[in-house]
This record gives sequence, structure tokens and C-alpha cells, in this order.
Amino acid sequence: MLESELLNFQPAKKAKLVTSSIAEIVPQPHFLPTHATKFPDLNVEKCPHFSKAHPLPVSPYTASSVSELLRSKYRRGSWLIPIRGQVPSEDASMAVLVQSPDDIVLVSQYPRRKIIWTQEILVDFWNFLLRLQRATQLGPISLSLHATSSDTIIAASTASDATDEIANNPYHQFHQHCFKSTTTTGSSLSPLDIFAPYEYKAHLEAVDYIKVYHDVLYSLSLRNVLDAYRYGRPRPAVNDGDASMQGCPGNFRVLKGARLAFMDERSKAAFVM
Repeated sequence: MLESELLNFQPAKKAKLVTSSIAEIVPQPHFLPTHATKFPDLNVEKCPHFSKAHPLPVSPYTASSVSELLRSKYRRGSWLIPIRGQVPSEDASMAVLVQSPDDIVLVSQYPRRKIIWTQEILVDFWNFLLRLQRATQLGPISLSLHATSSDTIIAASTASDATDEIANNPYHQFHQHCFKSTTTTGSSLSPLDIFAPYEYKAHLEAVDYIKVYHDVLYSLSLRNVLDAYRYGRPRPAVNDGDASMQGCPGNFRVLKGARLAFMDERSKAAFVM
């Protein structure tokens, strides 16, 4: 029996992660200011508020001050959408950038709130944001792409030991602990327990992200639109699996279940949602 198991044993596959700068992936310009035009009033019926989760305040904000912020007619704020890493809030989702749809499936076996990109999906999402900005239905929007220093990203896919990587590199934690753990026979740790301690908790300067700056009046409607984004053309579901992965990548909802950080006009974290 043991001999048969050894003959049929296949080593666990590792997801291949993109380690090049996202500044080389997304076409320029990487900053697009608000268009000088007239914007229509918010139509909540056409652009409903996001209601799948409640805001989680980030200190010193409280539930009361977050509600006051969201009721403001004149304040500005931004949604931060991580591309690689995790913004400095333990409640926010982390993000990884993988090379192919096959790698999406490998990463998705870990049931944590995370955002998974490929280069093609990232470019498609950026173009989606450009169309959203031009549509003007969600008020004045400016967009910016923030890429980390190239020194922060090391080719973890070829690293064989923890000493080959920078300690706060998100790919170090992801490869050296998450995937390495799947090859350990008899492990009693669940994927949730394995993944949690190694989420990337670095300063914002060490995270690749997109900033969507807008009037707070539109924040919840904008969050709903971001949640609804799909990559590619919808395909019919073929099983009862995770709806976000059905027909992947043709019907891939990148931000489904994600928790995004919201920054106030002073670029201070206000809440996660």
C-alpha cells in the first residue's frame, strides 16, 4: 500500500508569482486627474450603495465618526485597491499578482480574504476604472497607480530558502510558508491557520496599489461598482463551486468578498469595507 502511494505521489504545485514592477505592466499615464466637466447628481437607484458589509473603523475613527464622514457632502476620500501586498490594516485584504489563470486556482485554495490578479486582469481593471472615470456617473474621480520600489520585489518563485528573501516581502511569506506547508504530511493545520500568520503587513510604501480618489458622497456607490467588476465575458456556471471562480477567467470577480481600506482626505485610514 505504501509503495503504491509513493508511486502515485505528486509534489504540490506552487503558484508562479509576478515579481516585475507593475509600472511595467499598466500603460501610462499612471495618474489621471479629475475631468473638468459637470457631474450629475448621484442616482442611488441606478448606483446603489454597497450593502454586503458594514464599515470597520480604523482607530482613531469610530462607528460614529465613520457615519459622519460618509454623510459629508463636500469631503473627499479614496478607496485603496491592493495589487500586491496588504495595506497597513489587519482587516484589509491582501493581494497577490500571479502569472496565469492556473495559478489563480492554486492560490484560491487558501480561504482567506485575498485579491488575486494576473497581468491581463490588472490591465483590464485599469481600463475599467478609466471608463468609470469618463462616465461621470459617480462624480469627479482621479486615479493613480502606486508601484513599490523594485528593491522590494524579489523573485520568490526561484528562492529555496528564507534567507533568499527580504523579510517583509509578501512573496516570501506566501511561498515559503503557505505552499511549503501543503507538502507536509500529517499536518493538523488548516489552510486558514497556515495563511493567517504570514499575511503581508507592511507600510503603504511597500505595497503596490491603485488609489481611486473621489467625493465621499459617492463612496458607497463606488464600492458597489468595484465589487461588481468582472474580468472577461460571463460564462454559465458548470458546478456549485465558488461563484467567483466559475468559468475562470471568463467570469472572475476579482474583488468578490474583498475588504478594501478607505482613506480620508488627509490620507489617513478611516475604515475597511
